[in-house]
Amino acid sequence: MDKEDARSLSAVTQEEKRKQAIRLRKRSYTYKVIGEIVGAHERTVIRWVRSYEAYGVNGLKAKKQDRPLGAGRFLTPGRAKGDATEWYLLKGIVSYNQMVTE
Repeated sequence: MDKEDARSLSAVTQEEKRKQAIRLRKRSYTYKVIGEIVGAHERTVIRWVRSYEAYGVNGLKAKKQDRPLGAGRFLTPGRAKGDATEWYLLKGIVSYNQMVTE
């Protein structure tokens, strides 16, 4: 089976693949064979099994893939929306004349 990018799968589908991997591991399949069956890398299967051993079924839950809101931003939310007013106020600039002279 070809490995597909799991990020394109729904959370439910991701969790089902992980549960299938756990069932196969309990039946003494090797990590490599499990990876071939479910379409994941051997190291990924090992990570799933360790997470299951540490946290049970909750360890198999799909996690949100997006970065946290605001992480990696260089602009303030006001500037990101095209509204520079917040940025000017943060800089202490309250009028056009003050902005031009600084």
